[in-house]
Formats: sequence, structure tokens, C-alpha cells
Amino acid sequence: MPSYFKVFPQTLGEFRGSRGDPADHVFDLQVQIAGQVQTLHIETLFRAVNDLDIEDFFRGFEITAMHLPEADTNGDLDQILSLGGSRLGRYPEPHDRPETADAPAYAGIFGDANAPIIGTAYYRRFHSKVLPDGSPAPAGDKLFRQPSGLSPNAENLKFLRRIRPDFYEHYCTTIDPYDVGRMVKNKPGFGRHGQPVHPNFDPDQHVAIQPLQVDRFQPVYIGIDAGSNTLKPAATFNQRAYSGQWRTLDEIYLPDQVQMTTQELGAEIRRKMETRFQHAPGAMLCLDPAAGGRNASSEFTTAQELQFYTGIEAQLAPSNQPKHRRAAIDRLFRTNVGPGQPAKIIDPACTGLIAGYTGGFHYMKRGQVVGVSPAKNSYSHVCEADEYAALTVEGIGPSEGRFISREGEGAADAPRVLYGD
Repeated sequence: MPSYFKVFPQTLGEFRGSRGDPADHVFDLQVQIAGQVQTLHIETLFRAVNDLDIEDFFRGFEITAMHLPEADTNGDLDQILSLGGSRLGRYPEPHDRPETADAPAYAGIFGDANAPIIGTAYYRRFHSKVLPDGSPAPAGDKLFRQPSGLSPNAENLKFLRRIRPDFYEHYCTTIDPYDVGRMVKNKPGFGRHGQPVHPNFDPDQHVAIQPLQVDRFQPVYIGIDAGSNTLKPAATFNQRAYSGQWRTLDEIYLPDQVQMTTQELGAEIRRKMETRFQHAPGAMLCLDPAAGGRNASSEFTTAQELQFYTGIEAQLAPSNQPKHRRAAIDRLFRTNVGPGQPAKIIDPACTGLIAGYTGGFHYMKRGQVVGVSPAKNSYSHVCEADEYAALTVEGIGPSEGRFISREGEGAADAPRVLYGD
């Protein structure tokens, strides 16, 4: 409310109630619209859900629009947007409107937020663009991202310079580096309970602005994390350009509450290959070596089953040691293949992979002690699938003092080609 009163003084019109309690502010404004002076009648209702049932809270409201301040902190965001959205556009009353209208009157929800913590309701809805059940967020959702406070395009620099000329630069020296990314650079971040597995990933550099196009002359390398007996598989669909750039064009990502069998995974891979990638000259499944183990529910290995369900050749990565597969991706994030051309770029529709690399795929942290293994969650599966694709094709690189390519037959840790009926 103090921020609101900086724009609309409490002395304007009539203010009923008190700060901290339900309150109404009713006033008229004279404005110019299309060269004519018009009167706007405004009624602002200040309400807090507090401990009320959200459905009961919204019942009976007749409003034009709704504003949600600090939307990134609200764990009930999806429910509020749904129930609040059902009360929009009910004011003014129909008899106070023209008999006919050229276009619908405005009705909507708007709000403000800091860059969110990855995994929160706000992050899923407006950055990953998915609902809790895994379905896409409504097409009407729009996110307007402000530039970094360190950018010359930051919108409030002329005011902050009145406090001190180097306001944000100085601010960065006084706060935890964790907070610099979220509170100054306006980038979604990981919770304080962990640190990213791939800290060299930069969404501004490694995520394409526009959807990536399929290269009709390059095969598709499908990285898969699907060990035996898992119902949480994941996959990424990649092509490697002549320049050496890795392009991740699509993914199969399962939110925490969604499961998928090996047969369903194979069917989804085949569907994508027969639609989006139908003109690619070939494909290869790049698998977690654990997929070579026998499946408890079948006499076949997971790899053999996937090869059968997809009709695509399966290869096991040369290693499932974390240091090997992490190095395969880190090399891509650290290097460029040309001026301003990163060695890896990801289609913006790959929301699970992007969220994972941004910090959803993280090492657990207790106090100042960082764990040696990443947290197992939906993000870890899709990121590890992507790691297996790079490791299978690129091989174990110079970080281990040698290079074993996928053609390295006879090497103990070379990929194994699987053939099955």
C-alpha cells in the first residue's frame, strides 16, 4: 500500500479502511483519450487472502482487473490465477455499458515479481510455461522481463543515480553472490539449498531466441536417461552442425508427478521422429549404460526394448561416471565455435532442460557443505539424458588425458552398439 500511495495519494477521493486491514480507495480521474477529456471512475479494493480458503475468498467478487504484487512469492499462484480469473470483467455492470461494443472491454490479471527461484509455482507458470499437471500454460500468459540492473537499458537508473552514481555496482559488493544473479541481473536462480551442476550455462547465451530449425542433412542424436526399471525417463533431441555446434531442438521431460513406461517412451520418441524430424537423414539413441542391464519385467534390456519400439539403433555411452558426462557438456558451455556462436544452443521450447541447467539440476547443500551427488529430481533426468548424448558422440575428452571417439572399436570404454531382433 505505501508504494500504491506514491502514485495515488490517500487524500485523493475517499479512502475507507486502514493499512493492514481490508480497505477501499474510490476516486475519479480526468484524462485525455483520443483528444477528449474523459472521466475515469476507479475503485481499488485492498484484500489479503491470509488464512482464508482461496475459493471462499474470491466468491462474490465483481472486478475489472486484479493486481498481484510480489507474485513470485505466492505458493498458491496457480489457484489464485484460476479462481481470480473467473471473477474478471464483471465490473462495470452490463447496464452501465454501451448496448454494443466494437471489442471486448479489458479484463485481466497483472502483477510484478523478482526473478524467481527455480521450481516455484511462478517459475513453472511463467518461465517453464507448464501447469502443475504438466500441460502447457495458457497462451494468454505473458512475461515482460526487465533488463539487468547492470545493463545500460535498466529503466530506473536515472532515479537510482540520485542515491549514488554506481548504485547497482556498489550494491553487488554488499550482497551475497547468490543474490546478485536474481536481484540485480534478473535471472532465475536456484534455492539456497544447492548449487548448479553446470554453472557455466548462461540462458542469455545458450538459449535461442527463436525456435531452432531441423537440419535436413544432419542425423538426430537422442540422449536418453532410462535405466532399467525406471518410470521417470527423459530424452533430448540433438543435431551437430558442420561448425561443431550442438543444437538441442526438443526434449521429453516429465514433471515430478508424471510417469512413463519404456514402451510409452519409445512411442513418444517415434512420434517426434515421424513428425518434427521426419526429414532428418537418420538417428541414433545415446543411452545411459545402465540401460544395458536386464529389465526385471522382461528378458530384454531397456536398450533393446527402446531399439525395438523406435526402430532406431541404440548405443550405450562409453561411461556413466558423472565426471565424464558432466565434462562432455561443460566443454560445450565453456567454448564457442565462432564469434558470438556458443558451442551449444537450446531451443526455447525445451523448458525442462533449460530449468535444469539454470539450477534445477543442482548439488545439495547443507550449511556451507556441498554434497558430492546432485539431487535426484525431474531436472536431473533430462539433464543427464543430454549429457549422455554429448558423451556418446564426442567421447571421453581431453580432461581425462585421452580421446575415445564413438568409432573407437576395441577400446574398453568405447560405446557399444546393440543389435536386437
